[in-house]
Amino acid sequence: MKHDPNHSPDERTKPPQPRKTAGRDRFPFGAVYILEQERSKPEIVRDFNNMRDMGFNLVTLWPVANSWLAGSSDEFVFDDTRWVLDLCAECGMKAILQLIGQNPSQEYMPDCLFTSEMLTSEMKSCFWANPNHPDVDRCIREYIRRAITALKDHSAVYAWDVFNEVQLYTEDRWTIRLFHEWLRAKYGSIGELNRRWYRRYSSFDQVNPVDRNAQYSLWSSVLPAVDFE
Repeated sequence: MKHDPNHSPDERTKPPQPRKTAGRDRFPFGAVYILEQERSKPEIVRDFNNMRDMGFNLVTLWPVANSWLAGSSDEFVFDDTRWVLDLCAECGMKAILQLIGQNPSQEYMPDCLFTSEMLTSEMKSCFWANPNHPDVDRCIREYIRRAITALKDHSAVYAWDVFNEVQLYTEDRWTIRLFHEWLRAKYGSIGELNRRWYRRYSSFDQVNPVDRNAQYSLWSSVLPAVDFE
């Protein structure tokens, strides 16, 4: 056998190294995977084996709660998600759990708990349940608490996607109240807001975001629109 001056005999006879197991030590690469109640477990196993073989080491899972397993409309069950996390671990993959960002009824807002006053004022929002409504806010907090409590210790959990694709457009009274609180914290005094906004309010409670894009005030200050958005 010819002597290779660039390699020692030990290096030439060393067997090829196996591919590293997918995990946190590699660049995260993957896709969003939707948990569907009509998809069988053998099909899901096949999907994950294919992703693993293609070099994927990360998936984003949605929905986190499995409504199709719930005994009642307002119950949160996570059994199928836990099973998929087990599958991730077997495939050497990690998972980002997307808590909010798609269909609210499959997340924090079961339709049986929804009332008309919880609706966002603009249906161009990506979700219809207004998170600034106090009852919706309580539902969100309870859903997140239950989901994280149920799944936080699983070895395949890589991260939590708490709010994906927010796109909230609403001018309801709960949102405006929170906006007033935010303005107080930012500007400190109504005089400072007036100076920056080119307005003449006497209190933060008078600020109405509905007129933030008034054409004859935008040229003097875009802050009313920018601050609300």
